[in-house]
Amino acid sequence: MCVIKKIIGGASFICLELLDDEDFLNYFSATWVGTKNRPPRFAHSVWSVYHRCINELPRTTNIVEGWHNKLHMVAGCDHPNFWKFITIIQNEQDGVHRSLQQIVAGEKPPIRRKAYISLNKRLLSLVMKYSKGSYELMDYIHGIAHNLTIDTRRWKLTMDQVEDPKINDTGSPQRKKAKI
Repeated sequence: MCVIKKIIGGASFICLELLDDEDFLNYFSATWVGTKNRPPRFAHSVWSVYHRCINELPRTTNIVEGWHNKLHMVAGCDHPNFWKFITIIQNEQDGVHRSLQQIVAGEKPPIRRKAYISLNKRLLSLVMKYSKGSYELMDYIHGIAHNLTIDTRRWKLTMDQVEDPKINDTGSPQRKKAKI
């Protein structure tokens, strides 16, 4: 079965069996799955991590976000001037070059946390068993759900914000910055 059909089947199961919030179901279908008349807002290939999991690639962009936070901290401001930015990038390039040389010299790369190594192994096992037909869709979804959690304390968006992109993450309308 093709991945797209699996996604639609899984989403249908979630919508019919697990959720009872009609507003959320409409949002979920329109944004991630699609409807009979409209494709999803985001293509399945953009957000599905099925193949990334099988190929043991990162499922998230956390490493990029970490790098961005590091650059922001080094800059010490939101918008460094051009020359400061060039210096920051040159220093970062030197650091990357040093790290690569250390790996070439035989040093081991930084060790990943055991919890993430264990989680990745469990998810890979679930995905492989499902792809081989060992798990039914419902068991697969439940298995993934047991391994992943959402920190609801960090969930800031409301349905109004999802439907109206002009509302920012504080719940108030965004204001355009005045030009000086």
